[in-house]
Amino acid sequence: MRVAENADGIVLEDGAADERRLLSAPVDAVTGPTAWLAGGLARLTWLTSGYGWLGLVVPVPVPVPVAAPGYFGGQMSFGTLMMVVGAFQQVQSALCWFVDNFAAIADWRATLHRVPAFREVLQEAEAIGAGAGRIELRQGSGGAMEFGKLSLVLAGTCASLDRDEVRIAPGERVQIVCATEEGRNVLFRALAGIWPWGSGRLVLPPREQVTFLPERRYMPPGPLRSALCSLAAPEKFAEDAAASRAGLDAVLTETRPGARAR
Repeated sequence: MRVAENADGIVLEDGAADERRLLSAPVDAVTGPTAWLAGGLARLTWLTSGYGWLGLVVPVPVPVPVAAPGYFGGQMSFGTLMMVVGAFQQVQSALCWFVDNFAAIADWRATLHRVPAFREVLQEAEAIGAGAGRIELRQGSGGAMEFGKLSLVLAGTCASLDRDEVRIAPGERVQIVCATEEGRNVLFRALAGIWPWGSGRLVLPPREQVTFLPERRYMPPGPLRSALCSLAAPEKFAEDAAASRAGLDAVLTETRPGARAR
């Protein structure tokens, strides 16, 4: 859609090759793993189906020539020869279990490997705060936010504000500039109280007066009024107050034919 809407500009700037490269990159990221999975499934199908068809042909021709000298030499009877064929079929059926369940074994192996991988990630998270202190989180009486010698412990490094004491008054807008996105994310988590590793002091307004907005907004199930009121109980607010709490300039009201909506 972007290319279709800007086709004239792309053609005038002779940017077809660059646009094709930009479009091919995400497609290749999908088709590459898909082709790898399709190739693995094809090889698995050749193995299981080929072994099954081979098992229908091999059981009789292989043991009979091997045991035939003993049968023709008089060392074994015809019944013994059939017992050899039956024993070979039993062994072939037992080995066939691994072939038939190869996909389930591979799935079990992948699940088993995810468990230690998850454990390693948890150990890394615990190692981050093993030798670090804890951020002092206080609740202030006013609506201001205060940062006192705040330092955040990240994975292998630390991040801190360029000033020891920072105070943000109610209604004041502040832009936080950081060289990496990880530092901003960790600061956001520290303000929410879910990243305790570091040092310094954080003074925040009462929790019921603070609303955090992540990049992907979480909308709880239920009516819109409950989502607008956030952590507070919806029955504490009227419709106009609930809209004002969310910063809406208009309130949705039921309209009738010929009536105006606010």
